[in-house]
Amino acid sequence: MMIANYMKRRSLLGALTLLTGVTFAQTAEDGIRALDFDRYEYARNVFTNLTQTEPTKGANYFYLGQSYLNLFKPDSALWAYNKGVQAEPNNFMNYVGLGELMLEDNKNNEAEGYFDKALSFSKGRDGRSKDVNALRLVSQAMISPEENRMIDAAHEHITRALELDKNNYEAIITAGDVSLLKNPGQAGGAADLYERAISLNPKNPKAYTRISYIWLSVKNAEATNDALQRALAVDANYAPALKNLSEYYYQTRQFAKAKETYVRYLENSETSLGNKKRFARILFRNKEYEEALNEINSIMQADQSDIFLYRLMGYSCYEVAEAKKDTTKYKPGLDAMETFLAKVNEKKVIISDYEYIARLNAKISGNEAAVINAFNKAISMEGSKIETIVEAAQVTSKLKKYQESSDFYSLYFSKITKNDLPNLVRFGIVCMNSKQLVKADSIFNRVIEIKPDYSESYFYKGNINSTFSEPDKAQLAKESYEKFILLVEATPDKFKSKLITAYAYLRYFYIQKEDKANIKLYNDKILVLDAENKEALDIKKALTAPPASKMVKKPAKGSKK
Repeated sequence: MMIANYMKRRSLLGALTLLTGVTFAQTAEDGIRALDFDRYEYARNVFTNLTQTEPTKGANYFYLGQSYLNLFKPDSALWAYNKGVQAEPNNFMNYVGLGELMLEDNKNNEAEGYFDKALSFSKGRDGRSKDVNALRLVSQAMISPEENRMIDAAHEHITRALELDKNNYEAIITAGDVSLLKNPGQAGGAADLYERAISLNPKNPKAYTRISYIWLSVKNAEATNDALQRALAVDANYAPALKNLSEYYYQTRQFAKAKETYVRYLENSETSLGNKKRFARILFRNKEYEEALNEINSIMQADQSDIFLYRLMGYSCYEVAEAKKDTTKYKPGLDAMETFLAKVNEKKVIISDYEYIARLNAKISGNEAAVINAFNKAISMEGSKIETIVEAAQVTSKLKKYQESSDFYSLYFSKITKNDLPNLVRFGIVCMNSKQLVKADSIFNRVIEIKPDYSESYFYKGNINSTFSEPDKAQLAKESYEKFILLVEATPDKFKSKLITAYAYLRYFYIQKEDKANIKLYNDKILVLDAENKEALDIKKALTAPPASKMVKKPAKGSKK
């Protein structure tokens, strides 16, 4: 089931019946209301007709572009905004739309240029815009993307808008939206703004619904329900409120009501492919991966033209496979991602695409090279995360590509300054497995510097030094294993296999010294942990027969796991 964000994805759609001095005909008002009710296909049809009957009005193209954005057709939105600029060059609205599109594509400089252009038509002598609606729309566009937001600039512009008109309902709503993003842990300021909007226009359900977003996000069921009932008392069919009410029922485990209310939402918005695509994306963002995948499969049966659904399918297949332990989902997920990469513009590929491709390949035998290649591509992209390098190191280690894992760990530790003990230990183990023993020993020395009582570091140092034949290395191995035993012997069940390895080496060490007492000591310790240990039982018998030095070969290298 979906979770409501604290604001609609396209909040530029506010109920604007008057902008730049233009009074819209009823059909335009109807289209704007449709946008507010998530009826994007209907709104697209309304504004498509209006651009034909009133081709010189830029606002018609702006709202058409907004319709396309919510139908996940950014190229069509770009076309609409550009047509709007051509039709009415001095209308700020389409410059706002173009700025939002640029922001979506991480083209911040171009976005700022369009936003500045939108505000330039209303600048006073002080160089600041005097148009409340322009400031509001620019502010909302700046926070509209899910990831690349210009929150501080949006706050500056919406603050200016309220200075010009403190009682502008839509500006107050936008100020609340900005406040939530600027101060995510302090929702009180946003709630106060929404309540202020309610006091100005108690017959508009929007502010009540906005308040419900806040309470939904913190799972306050009682407050959520109260805000939604206030919204629905104003308009029982207000689609955004119905959507949130469905989520409220889901959070409170009233599943039948949740489904019934979502049906009501669809009836008051539209059961369209666009809405289904929106729903699939919302489900994925809420980590409802199986439901998202079911929704995507349903959409794909009717329309496979949205290439970005292949991305979402690939992601969802992986997450469902992991959650359900369903290995049959990895190959379809990888196929979906490969289809996506083959169809999409290279500029639209993002870091997580390569991350998921690496994860999916890692689950398919024989695809190790593809895993390494995908992780390298993800890491090389601008804006890549340090966490991706760690994941690459861990995944390649599990695939026994130890040299590559070591390289990823080396890169990771070259980029951080803090101590990361768990990954430092993993780095050392990987170096052991890739035969970089001197480097591994140095890494475990570093672990001991950070945490002298980290017992397994001594175990691994024992393993490393036990591989060498030099007497001084044998002594180092002995001392390391003894330190390990000292630290863990009180909890033998937790370290059983490693203790047996350490005891076996010390037994071997004393066999070389023909020290019968210590041979017996460590042999008996092994039998305490493993009474059926054949080698230990044989040595126990041999202690009274052949010379001790003939008892056993040098033990196999200890476990590195």
